Amino acid sequence: MGLDARDVVIVQTKAKRLGMYLLGQVLFSKHLVERHFKPRSVRTIALCTATDAALGPTAADHGVEVVVRRFIEG
Repeated sequence: MGLDARDVVIVQTKAKRLGMYLLGQVLFSKHLVERHFKPRSVRTIALCTATDAALGPTAADHGVEVVVRRFIEG
């Protein structure tokens, strides 16, 4: 069964600004989950320290939520 018929949340994170690597990781992760399973839904989140003026709207166009948080080392 795996992820079939389940609500899946994919979170990819980088301790820096939203960039192509992070956006690519979250989009490709969603693609892989949808290709190999039949989830009921897939929610994608890019967790980073700052958004990007160009990539933020692109992320939104693809249904990716950009969550900005300050990372604490420790």
